[in-house]
Amino acid sequence: MTTEREGPETKRAELVSLVVLDESALDDLRKRVGYDHGFLCELIDTFLGEAPSLLDDIRQAVARGSADAVRMAAHSLKPSAADFGATDLHRLCLEMEELGKAGSLQGIEEKLNMAVAELAKIASALTAVKDG
Repeated sequence: MTTEREGPETKRAELVSLVVLDESALDDLRKRVGYDHGFLCELIDTFLGEAPSLLDDIRQAVARGSADAVRMAAHSLKPSAADFGATDLHRLCLEMEELGKAGSLQGIEEKLNMAVAELAKIASALTAVKDG
């Protein structure tokens, strides 16, 4: 079992991630992976690899007029956003999922653009966590 490293780099990563990420959710995730930094990094890489594709799925679903496909993609991204403490992205996914469930595409593009911008901030914060 790897223990959590303490030091200036860890503290810097925590400060950076606080801006975008809910540190308590991130701490919970650290605990769930047994403070295994390598495994946490793998989870981060997986999330950062899959999230853009899911947002692209939402964009394509809007172009096709498929509210149900919006619902499914937003639903798929939502729990991972919560796991990493990305509360704003989680909220946007929930809102898009609910709109899709209601059969509405109204406002989805605006929320999607906000989600894309949020993901860029999240990627920077999670990279700092990996480097910490």
